[in-house]
Amino acid sequence: MVVLEQYPHYLYFLTISESTQDNNGTWQKGEQSWNFLCKCRVERNGQAASITTTDGKSFIFSATVYMPKGTAEKPLQIGTRIIVATQELDTESITEAEIKTQTANGIILIDKTNATFEIGRLHNRMWL
Repeated sequence: MVVLEQYPHYLYFLTISESTQDNNGTWQKGEQSWNFLCKCRVERNGQAASITTTDGKSFIFSATVYMPKGTAEKPLQIGTRIIVATQELDTESITEAEIKTQTANGIILIDKTNATFEIGRLHNRMWL
């Protein structure tokens, strides 16, 4: 008997802190950090289906990401950069170069921004 895992993938999101001004008046870029949110399941959009985003525009999405019910919506605000991987990643070592390498190796499946998020009865989902 084959057992399928409902959420076989790993969802990470990028947090960027606000820019700050130092004592000389020079603006310093905010710190960036990758954070693990939850296990998930990604399904690619192979039929060029579209959704209507919260601003009323039609959007042809790349993938739908399914997450367990109760997954926090706040870190997944529209425009948040998301990566979905086939295995657990060390958040401290995620860099642009590492993302390119892991994508080429098939470890990172998706590297996109969140277009919209929906809280459902059975699960939450997001479109990238």
